[in-house]
Amino acid sequence: MSKKVLTILAVSGLLGAGVVGATTASARFNKMSATSSSLVSHKKADKKKPTTVKATMTSDKSKTTKKAQSKTVATPKDTDTAKVANSKASVASQSVAPSSAQSTAQTQKFATPAAATNKQVSSFDQLTQKQQLAMLVDSCFAYKPTGTQFDVYMPTADQFVIYDIGEGAGGWPDHAVRFTNNHNGTYTIAEAVSTVSSNAEMTSQNSYWKTLQNVSESSMVARFNQMDPSTLNMLENSFNIQSTDFPYLPINQNSVPETNGSASDTNVSAANFDRLPQNQKYALMVQVGIGSTNPNSSYAVYAPSQNQVVIYDKGEGAGGWSDHVIRVTDNGNGTLTINRPVSDTAQATAEMNKSNSYWGQTVTVSKDKLLQAGDTMGQQAVDALANAMVMTPGDFPYLPITQDTMPK
Repeated sequence: MSKKVLTILAVSGLLGAGVVGATTASARFNKMSATSSSLVSHKKADKKKPTTVKATMTSDKSKTTKKAQSKTVATPKDTDTAKVANSKASVASQSVAPSSAQSTAQTQKFATPAAATNKQVSSFDQLTQKQQLAMLVDSCFAYKPTGTQFDVYMPTADQFVIYDIGEGAGGWPDHAVRFTNNHNGTYTIAEAVSTVSSNAEMTSQNSYWKTLQNVSESSMVARFNQMDPSTLNMLENSFNIQSTDFPYLPINQNSVPETNGSASDTNVSAANFDRLPQNQKYALMVQVGIGSTNPNSSYAVYAPSQNQVVIYDKGEGAGGWSDHVIRVTDNGNGTLTINRPVSDTAQATAEMNKSNSYWGQTVTVSKDKLLQAGDTMGQQAVDALANAMVMTPGDFPYLPITQDTMPK
């Protein structure tokens, strides 16, 4: 079954030029006022002189005129000076202003890419509900940049399903993911699996949610702070949130539902399973727990305790060790609990080890379901797989069989 999920993110002022122009204009105004006052005073004095001394008056008038002319000659000179000063100030203004504007424009131009980031946050709780959903989708969906829509089925805030309805290829199991808030800084991601072989046959009667791995809130916060705002905006606007259960598979269904048989039937099935040869039991555990089996491979079986066993597919080279191992616990009530390794800090399976991992993926199945899996395989296939089991003494070397929490 091809899965889309888990592809496991100051402007300068020109006041100086204005001050220079104002000072020049003021000086010019004061000089012109002084000249005008001198001329008026001189004319008043001329009216008091006797009319009999005409030549003298004429001479004085001529001298006065010349003096007045000599005084008024200074005004155009001052005007030119003022014009030059104002011209220089204007040129300075014109030369500085475009440069400042250009510099500001260039600064804004080069600053734009740096500004195109989301508001930095330090906690997942600082994000809005849709931003949190966006980061959860980003953590596991191979979504399209445009055109994708997600239906969110959220009967409770602690456990919900996100269903990609914008991607048509494959059946609903390829595009639905369940998220569980663990309230410890992590979310658990689960996918829909089934006892049948094709998506078209999967129903709520033969399917259940199987844990894949955990994703930490801190890693999603780091991704949020680096995400392109347009991508984030696209994701935020793609959610249709509803408070109903997921119609294809109940959100809290962690195992295949029991049939309508009585408790005695269940006991008979458990007894029948317990009577099987030990290696056949292991073969059925591998078939249900790992899924892909290879009778030509070699399976190391670690059983340090009576009710708990680790089975490791040593012959499968693709991926890290954590991709090919299960821990199986007999609950003593006709059911088995199957766990797989998870890590809250490792970014890839190659980084997983006993110091950063634990048995955290949990699926509970009935022994009857293992018998049904055996019927589907056929006795010959079960026997071939059973012959590939190799009992190995001691504890599992990569992850202690009893390690159920992250090491401190």
